[in-house]
Amino acid sequence: MSKRNTAGLRSFSTMPAERARAIQSAGGRAAAQKRRKAREAALVKDAVLSVLSLPARRGKFMASAELDCFEDAVNGNTTLMVKMLVPLIQAAMGGNIDALFLLLRVLGQEPGTPGQFGINPYMPPASAADAPSGADSHEGIHIHLLRGEKPTAPPCAGTEEEQHT
Repeated sequence: MSKRNTAGLRSFSTMPAERARAIQSAGGRAAAQKRRKAREAALVKDAVLSVLSLPARRGKFMASAELDCFEDAVNGNTTLMVKMLVPLIQAAMGGNIDALFLLLRVLGQEPGTPGQFGINPYMPPASAADAPSGADSHEGIHIHLLRGEKPTAPPCAGTEEEQHT
């Protein structure tokens, strides 16, 4: 880190008291205005988050933890935030790369970072003994789930055999 350039600055003790007091007062007003704007921004953020966490409509509400699959998020009475994210997720699933990048930014990942899409960068084995033996080995792929747990719920629409046919 570089040193602060203090050339041309004068100490308050070397200037007239009225001038020093005016500079300090202006600095105090600027600091108070900055704090006020930060408080207002926090209030707006809290209000938006409160509204986005409301149910989309009256009736039985499904919290995010109760959603078993994407279809529940689309059709169920979930929060406004979930309802707003569903079209974005659908657009990304349909191939819209801008929607995908926006979702990644929402999750805190910039597009192109290692570990993106849940796949770690390929690391070649250190020795031939560590190399995977079969062609279907997926030891180099690690799936990172949002809550760190493996999915246990069955698919929503039909059985696994019906989905693959």
